[in-house]
Amino acid sequence: MAGGWTNVTCRATEVYPEPRLLLFGDTDRSTGARKALAGVTVLTQARPADYDISAWAMVRAGDPLNSGTATVTCVLKVPEANHSRFQTLDLLSGTKMARHVPSKFCSTFLVCSKFSS
Repeated sequence: MAGGWTNVTCRATEVYPEPRLLLFGDTDRSTGARKALAGVTVLTQARPADYDISAWAMVRAGDPLNSGTATVTCVLKVPEANHSRFQTLDLLSGTKMARHVPSKFCSTFLVCSKFSS
């Protein structure tokens, strides 16, 4: 995997009210702030009673564009309900490091997956 590109995709389905989905790379060790990933594409699909949302980005562990990212955190926010959930994925091992907690705002939980090129 070292040096290879990885397509990281996060998605949530059947979410209400309208959600936002954000992708972050490693946390800045000096400030503790999350680093937003570059080149993230987000697609929100409105359905009659709820929303489906996906976000994806191509990243590479150690890529300067994405701050030497070794982990990616996907954050689902429902601003209108003051609600958020997250999942963290280790790019090198594929291990989900932080578990997503079931939510009353989405019936299918946040999924973080990786596909290597």
